[in-house]
Amino acid sequence: MRPGPFHRFTSLILLLVLCLAQTPTSAEGDGEDDIEALRAEIEASMQAAFQAQVDAALKARLAKERSEKVFTKAPREELSGTEKKANLDAAIRSHPKLLDVHIRWMIRRDMEQVLAIEQSAFDDPWDEEAFVAFLRRKNCIGMVAERGDEVLGYMIYELHKNQLHLANFAVHKDLQRRGVGMQMMQKLVNKLAAQRRERIVLDVSENNRPGQEFFKKVGFRATAIKDHPSGTNVYQMVWQCPFNRLSLGSHEAIAR
Repeated sequence: MRPGPFHRFTSLILLLVLCLAQTPTSAEGDGEDDIEALRAEIEASMQAAFQAQVDAALKARLAKERSEKVFTKAPREELSGTEKKANLDAAIRSHPKLLDVHIRWMIRRDMEQVLAIEQSAFDDPWDEEAFVAFLRRKNCIGMVAERGDEVLGYMIYELHKNQLHLANFAVHKDLQRRGVGMQMMQKLVNKLAAQRRERIVLDVSENNRPGQEFFKKVGFRATAIKDHPSGTNVYQMVWQCPFNRLSLGSHEAIAR
């Protein structure tokens, strides 16, 4: 069992008493100085220990509040893949500030603009080497959303047997809330297929509230909290697509 604050306080008091008992009486002046120094050291240690407990409690409470906002109960009836796609398509068509974009494969000359968006979007951005290493994998694909010659957003994802893993996703900070991310997400959703890949999985930082809200809006649901090497928790979010017998149709066409 871990010692509580009372046990630590008692231990410090006992230490002070022992030191007082061992202080030589012949060196009264030096002994008093030593006692004062020890007392100050103990008080500082106690204050630091108390502050650490307060910080830990506040961090735990904040994490709980955030998780309660992100984790929502699953609907009693999961929408079919056709219905989910139709909802996303309708949201794009009715977007009041929609900025229509063309979504295509990422190529080498896009990297400069992609890196600029990446660096403005994240506190721990990928560098060019990370992008290149990722895209060299056989199962990894990069796509960009462009308008004219300008790259407005991008996504990097992995193809797995039963799912797609969205590894990186960002939209230019000045062009967010213009439907760019929704169009990219719709493009990705259209790659799902019955009896094959039926879900998209991603991780989003607990500090990335705009990202969490966006992915919830387009149909993702938080399913787990995971540790991250940075020390900040991440939420695993899933876009599950149970298909029904209706035709999927065609829909032409979006946070860490």
